[in-house]
Amino acid sequence: MWIWVLSHYGGKEYAWKAKISCPLAATRARYYDEFTTPRDGSGHGTHVASTAAGRPVFDASYYNLTRGTARGGAPGSRIAVYRVCTNDKITKCHGSAILKAFDDAIADGVDVLSLSLGPSSIMPHFSNDPIAIGAFHAVEKGIIVVSLETMVLLRSILLCENNVGTEQAIDKFETLKNNYGINGMILIDSMPVGQVPLAYGVHPIVSITEDDRPDIAAPGVMILAAWPTIITDQTLIGREPPMFALLSGTSMACPHVLSFFARVKSQHPTWSPSIIRSAIMTTAIRTNNLESPITTITGSRATPYDIGAGSISTSGPIQPGLVYETEILDYILFLCNIGYDPSKIKLIAPNVPTNFSCPPNKSFDSISNMNYPSIAISNLTINEVKTVTRIVTNVEDDDSTYDVIIEAPTGVDVQVIPEKLYFTKDVNKLQFQVAFKVSAKFREDLFGSIAWSNEKHNVRAHLL
Repeated sequence: MWIWVLSHYGGKEYAWKAKISCPLAATRARYYDEFTTPRDGSGHGTHVASTAAGRPVFDASYYNLTRGTARGGAPGSRIAVYRVCTNDKITKCHGSAILKAFDDAIADGVDVLSLSLGPSSIMPHFSNDPIAIGAFHAVEKGIIVVSLETMVLLRSILLCENNVGTEQAIDKFETLKNNYGINGMILIDSMPVGQVPLAYGVHPIVSITEDDRPDIAAPGVMILAAWPTIITDQTLIGREPPMFALLSGTSMACPHVLSFFARVKSQHPTWSPSIIRSAIMTTAIRTNNLESPITTITGSRATPYDIGAGSISTSGPIQPGLVYETEILDYILFLCNIGYDPSKIKLIAPNVPTNFSCPPNKSFDSISNMNYPSIAISNLTINEVKTVTRIVTNVEDDDSTYDVIIEAPTGVDVQVIPEKLYFTKDVNKLQFQVAFKVSAKFREDLFGSIAWSNEKHNVRAHLL
């Protein structure tokens, strides 16, 4: 089958149609800015698209490696592609093209949007980040967005956790700049966005919070998927070009997540994006195929910083029992709590009422009250109690009872009130509170979980 597919990866532009051996149903292809075609120019788009929705192909392999039947995660789906990035020596994705592609996709009536691209500058504010703005508009319309924001870094940028404070972080940057030639630093800490310019001044240092962690882990290593034979990057010397290739990366994980969203959406067409996200996260698996805890590449036990809630379950999200639904208002209050005023919020969410104002008690700590299927708490002091609120919705049996199971982080007292939830035909939403208290100082980050459980379901939310 001949198909046009999205490509934004580096490489030369080719004026051709890619023949792929993994059949796909493409219903629309668009391109923007200086492009003259939406066709794949690097192979990346073909590989990702067939991973998401390729139909079964028997006896597929990469030169006899991983021989078997190749199929995408949601082979019954149809694909629309929107090419927004150049294929020059350095990949560039124009914000105007990204926003127009979002608008077109929304107008085209897509159910799920997948993006393996990112901003051209380092960590822009939400109010001028086209991906954040476009994704918010899509979610407002009930469209699921799966986005892996891989930043384009032209020179050496260091990513590290900040455990030493502002002044020492600046000193470390200067030392590393002089000795190793780094040009910037991304710090993981809990500093509010509005304080970053005041703290680091002219230094090329940006800050992301510890909430900027993965939601879920998905397969992304040595993924076999379709490859256009005219692209020779994957061709072995003296051999014919392959029709399949083995690639690794976050771009390969993204379509796996996308396909799970599509499968759940097909079973539950009225579910919102946040309900499906909750269903995927709360039913995630924390063990590997040997029934041992998932580990990192170094062999240490993986934490939510590495894998989020865990690895996607192939069946759990279809019947999750309870879900944490994040409403549009939750996102608006999140922007309030990180320091955005109504004028900036309206740049992102133009449908906010003209008389909207942020709550007078807004604070960085209030972010933890966002109705999300995980709970993050920071800056706990000895004997201080911090309490967060969550609401769960019963999406299955009318009459059901759930008991809480607490896996408290070491050294942290965790209490959940109430300890039982009773759902009936007339009561399908219930609220509970989680209180945290520490009795001693700790240096490392701590993790745990709470789970609402009955004889059929175990609805787990991780703590960090």
